[in-house]
Amino acid sequence: MNINGFEGRYEPWVNHVPGGYLRWVHNDTFIEIDSGELTREEMISLAKSMK
Repeated sequence: MNINGFEGRYEPWVNHVPGGYLRWVHNDTFIEIDSGELTREEMISLAKSMK
C-alpha cells in the first residue's frame, strides 16, 4: 500500500482482530505501528496523517 509515496506493508495479528503491524521505510527511517485496538483502516489513516 502507498503511505505518502512510500511502500507500506500490513500484517494482521494471528488470532486477534482488530489489529496488526503496519511497517514502512520513510527516507531511511523504519517506522512500525502495532495495535490490538485499531483496525487496519485506522492504522493506515494514522500513518498517512504523519508528516
